[in-house]
Parts: sequence; structure tokens; C-alpha cells
Amino acid sequence: MTTTPTDTEETPLEFYLTAESPCPYLPSLQERRVLTFLDEKTAPALTPLLQNGFRRSQNMLYRPHCAACKACKSVRLRLGGFTPDAAARRILRKNENLTPAHGNALSSPALFDLFHRYQQSRHADGGMADMGANDLREMIEQHTGHARLMTATDDTGAVVCAMLYDDMQDGVSAVYSFFDPALSARSLGTWMILSLAAAAQARGKEYLYLGYWIAASRKMAYKARFQPLEILLENEWKDFNTASF
Repeated sequence: MTTTPTDTEETPLEFYLTAESPCPYLPSLQERRVLTFLDEKTAPALTPLLQNGFRRSQNMLYRPHCAACKACKSVRLRLGGFTPDAAARRILRKNENLTPAHGNALSSPALFDLFHRYQQSRHADGGMADMGANDLREMIEQHTGHARLMTATDDTGAVVCAMLYDDMQDGVSAVYSFFDPALSARSLGTWMILSLAAAAQARGKEYLYLGYWIAASRKMAYKARFQPLEILLENEWKDFNTASF
């Protein structure tokens, strides 16, 4: 299948449909994905693809295309109306000693050490647990030209967490994050979202894209705590709290 998500009509994108494989979120089900690949010529298609429910992994963009299941829903935080609630403010206070920095999407030995410790502690049985330094470098540095990396250091200068994200036309899109597992009590995953939201607000961005949300997945329940949230239903973004799904 070939189509063009931009208004230039210059460089059509080719889309592919994967074979079925076990769903990583709902183990009893099978998943299929529709995917495409971006290069320098088609990189401007990143924003419209993300706006239409795709996610990025390196230079590949994908979206669920499952025949018997529509559980994966794209969600985004509307930054114009976002103010941290009491729980979020407690997390911000708990991490006041952290200094966030935004820069080019580049890997390093220190980042790999952090990533490896995170995987071994939190996802030892997952598919990313065996990734090496070169694998992480490819994940971070192979992109469409829009990727940025947010890191945070503590009082000693040690990097304690990192988030890879895409800088879009209308917002930012969180791609992947990891943190020091020894600091799990500090809710660094939530802190990174709050920090990225604040940075995007300061730049006048409209949305923070949080990826997929599944009602039956406890691991994704945290996304619904960020309000005002929008959900993509039938190719239209709607208010999460008032939409029927």
C-alpha cells in the first residue's frame, strides 16, 4: 500500500503489514502492525503520522492493525490546560535536586550503564534486557532528525534518568525512558513526563504525546492521571473523560 500523509505529494510513503505475533500487552491475543520507514526526504511526515496514532522506533513508524482487537488507543496531554495536581507536585518536590537537560539524541557509556541496570532490574525477562551498547546507540541515534534526549543529573553530577522524545510541529512525543532502579521510590518515570511537559509548555507546544493506553493494562494506567488528556478514536482526537470507548 502506498500513500502520502503530507500535503506535498512529492515522496509517497510505502506501508507494510506485519504477520501476527504475540501481543506484548495482552498476552492471550495476537497483534499485527502497519508500518512504514522514514528517511531524509520523508522525515516531514513524522508529525502527521504521530498525530494519526503511529509510534516511532528508530526510523520506523508503526501502528496496531489487529483484526480482533482495538484496545490500543493513542493518548496525548493537552498542555494548554495542564497544571500538576497535588500528587504530581509531591513528586516534583521529591526530586528538586535533579537538573534536567535537553540535547541531541546521543548515547554514551554512562547512559548504557543506566539503561542496562534499569532493564535487569525492571524488565529482566523482556526483549530489551539483552541489548548491548551498540543496540542502545542505534535506538537513540537512528531517527528521522527530530529526536532529542532529556537527561537529569543529581547533586553529584550522576545521570539518574533519561527520556528519548521527538520534537514535533505541534508538540513533543515521548519515545522511551529509563532510570536508576535504586531510585524507584522517587517516581522518576512520572517526574520525566512532568519535566518534559514543563519544557514543552515553555516553548509554546500544544501537546505531549504519551503513546498507547490500554484500559485493561495496569502498566498503562498511569497515563490517565495526566489531565486534560485526549484520546484518538476513529481518527479524531476527543476528550478522554467525556468520550465513549
